[in-house]
Amino acid sequence: MKTFLIRLGLFSLLFGLAVIASVYGVSRWMMQEKYPSQDRSFAISHDSDVQEGMRLAVIRGCTDCHGKTLTGADFYGLHAPNLTTLSQQYSDNDLERSIRQAIRPDGTSLYSMTSNTYQYLSDVDLSHIIVYLRSIEHASKNPVSLSPSFQYRIGIILEEHQPIVDSILTQAPPKLTPSNNAEKLGKYLAYSVCAECHGVDLKGYAGFSPNLLTTRAYQRLDFKMLMTEGIGLGGRDLGLMSISSRERFSLFSDDELSALFTYFQSEQFALDMQ
Repeated sequence: MKTFLIRLGLFSLLFGLAVIASVYGVSRWMMQEKYPSQDRSFAISHDSDVQEGMRLAVIRGCTDCHGKTLTGADFYGLHAPNLTTLSQQYSDNDLERSIRQAIRPDGTSLYSMTSNTYQYLSDVDLSHIIVYLRSIEHASKNPVSLSPSFQYRIGIILEEHQPIVDSILTQAPPKLTPSNNAEKLGKYLAYSVCAECHGVDLKGYAGFSPNLLTTRAYQRLDFKMLMTEGIGLGGRDLGLMSISSRERFSLFSDDELSALFTYFQSEQFALDMQ
């Protein structure tokens, strides 16, 4: 009996090690797949502004995943890298491909990077963000893990985590931010910000975020309170949305908030949501 238990224990140990090795091996193989990037010949705008880039980076949630100092963080089992390092190492086009196309310089795809939202960023806004990232004093220390967690790797194998590059459109992003037309600016902001949590179709995810048609129930002042203070209709706390509003969306300008409201109330928005 004792010999049997010893053998069973050894078998269980070897089986467990084999499973772990298989998960790491298969997930690594899947993550090493190469993807072609779209040649967009991106170049930093000459009038890019550091302060505007910082504002846009916070609104777009860069600090949520990469840490308040952008020096990297563990984000739900996946490593969000040190942007103060990468912004110095990567060329303009490397950063464009990573941010808007979810493709690293080596051709592999990023996972859990919201490039499906950032793909709509204009060249002007992306330039502001990159100039800001490069203005931050380089911090070489990065205490977080560089490897996805075991659980995250299982999710890759089960295709619960997909390479973000698969959701990138082939159409080129705009060169300029449509700031001279409220409805167009609102649509631009909806797809380049709100889509992060509400999906690229803005219809939300069951059990996580609502269809943005719900915004049509808001009056202008109520909408501003939602976006700046995180207070929903009836004084409700909306969880993650309330936090994001106070920490991120409160940095929207009055014109940007007005543009979002205008788009959500427009006939065009109703058509886009069909």
